[in-house]
Amino acid sequence: MKPLFARSNKGSVDGLGKMAIGMGVFVIIVVIMTIVLAGVRDTTTTNTTERNIAVSGVAAMGTFGDWFDILVIVAIAGAILALIAGAFLYFDR
Repeated sequence: MKPLFARSNKGSVDGLGKMAIGMGVFVIIVVIMTIVLAGVRDTTTTNTTERNIAVSGVAAMGTFGDWFDILVIVAIAGAILALIAGAFLYFDR
């Protein structure tokens, strides 16, 4: 039976790099989606369903972009809490 909180030999800081890469990929995907939606918006005629969806999508991506700061802060806070919990679990043994 595997322990519930198994520690790797590298320490618990390995997840920070993976988290940073994940956030970077997330940002790139959102930027590409915004560029595609803006292209659809610019190539469609006025008052069509496609244009309305694209305009709404570009506005939504702009609003979504405002939340990146909060997402990064929450991810860093989670990493810090994981480090603290890992330290307590390590010294508890």
